[in-house]
Amino acid sequence: MILPLSCQRFSFAGAKTLKTKAATSKADASGDAHSRERKFDLGALLGFRLSKLSASIGNLAAQEAGEVAGLTLPEYRVMVVLRSRGPAGVVALQQIMLIDKAWISRTISSLVAKGLVAAAADPADARRTSFSVTPKGRRAADALIERAFKRQGRVLRGLTQAEAGHLMALLARIQENVDQEGA
Repeated sequence: MILPLSCQRFSFAGAKTLKTKAATSKADASGDAHSRERKFDLGALLGFRLSKLSASIGNLAAQEAGEVAGLTLPEYRVMVVLRSRGPAGVVALQQIMLIDKAWISRTISSLVAKGLVAAAADPADARRTSFSVTPKGRRAADALIERAFKRQGRVLRGLTQAEAGHLMALLARIQENVDQEGA
């Protein structure tokens, strides 16, 4: 059961102290300074935990992207999306990755220059450009995807297949909840 912050007591190392107006007034009346402080653990916030986990996994992916294909993390991410989803334009990539279009454009330009991605007129709308992996890009992306699955196995070490599947389902449900909040 998740309790509201006012009902929780956190004793994790590195906890921050919050002072509430009500607690301060009560403490001032009683003269007890300790009672007006409440410990707060940033790790108790789902957003913080997920952000930290994402950054940690991203660092592992960046290291492997450099080792396997000489790519940066943004280049790696675009390559994997193009390989797994097929040709896409900048707007589609932006919607899939939830990243700024200018950032995607710069990343695509770098991948085109490296011969990993090819640009072509979008068959649905000649005013737009569609990007796809080249044969060289396909080999690099396939190697990166293989490494990603191995990395995921290491990250999920200690979980049963059922637990890992349950975790993925819970994350999908949380994503749906967040998407509904933003709608």
